[in-house]
Amino acid sequence: MWSDNETSDDLFGFRVHADLIRELIMDPAVLPATIGVYGDWGGGKSSIMQMLRDDFERETAGQNAEANPYKGVAVLYFNGWLFEGYDDAKAALLSSILTALCDHKRFGPKLKERAGKLLKRVDYMRAVRMLFTGAVAGGVAAATGGVGLAAILPALASGALTGAKDSAPDAIRDGLEKRAETNPDEALSDIRQFRDDFAKMLAESDIKTLVILIDDLDRCSPDRIIENLEAIKLFLNVPNTAFVIGADRRIIRQAVAWRYRDSLKTSTEGQSDASERLVDDYLEKLIQIPYRLPRLSPSEIETYLTLLFCKRHLEPALFRRVCEESRNQRAKDRYCAFAQTNALEALK
Repeated sequence: MWSDNETSDDLFGFRVHADLIRELIMDPAVLPATIGVYGDWGGGKSSIMQMLRDDFERETAGQNAEANPYKGVAVLYFNGWLFEGYDDAKAALLSSILTALCDHKRFGPKLKERAGKLLKRVDYMRAVRMLFTGAVAGGVAAATGGVGLAAILPALASGALTGAKDSAPDAIRDGLEKRAETNPDEALSDIRQFRDDFAKMLAESDIKTLVILIDDLDRCSPDRIIENLEAIKLFLNVPNTAFVIGADRRIIRQAVAWRYRDSLKTSTEGQSDASERLVDDYLEKLIQIPYRLPRLSPSEIETYLTLLFCKRHLEPALFRRVCEESRNQRAKDRYCAFAQTNALEALK
């Protein structure tokens, strides 16, 4: 048996995908961007995320760090599933990112004070839950410039504050009562102010590019999936940021359709094609750059199994030799399997 964990060992031959995504992240003309690394469960998404994380961290460490082109890159890794149990996934994600920036080994000391102030604001917005419920849902289209979406999503904001007060703990109900007159324009103003302050904090730091890797988002419930994506788009999508999200696109798409099923039904009047287009449009607003991993071919599966057995039974030095031979063969003929006989030949 083998553990079902991500790894930076490239047994799939997916290094080419990690390199392409990294080149995309390092292109200033593309940023800010949210990149969706799409693939089936077990298709190698988590391993690619781990490769990206290890590559950036390794290349910005050591004696030559100051001369490295990636020295201004800060990489944060989060497992989206960890936010599943929180009452407010948006607040949990924002708090986790700001806390990670405060504690960052290379950039943390210079960000600590400003990130701490933003953390306090997140606590406030979490108490005034309107900013994390209907007002956010209704404001996505306005904040992102979506014309078609702006016509259907503001309806979701109706009754949001009432629902928030009903579900809020007694300790914060007084604050909600005081904000009962808050309108969507004021909520959007608060969102824009948070974005501006977050962007200013990064611009005045030594961080040239902030890369946030979010994995296992497709394991979350539909509500949590949408809350995380909306938090990224509304609060954090500022210049020089890149969000890389590993997920199964089908599940993300189903989450959008389920979350806004009533509004979609009303706006499209039962027209399935129109409803499908609106779901796709909304998803494209949240994840602009889709990167679909190819399914493994039979020869790639055979190569993967061969290398798994070699890793399990060989000494590290011998395993590295087999991996090197596998990479050489893949460079010559990507469609040829690296079988057990090839491993034996490599070992002499």
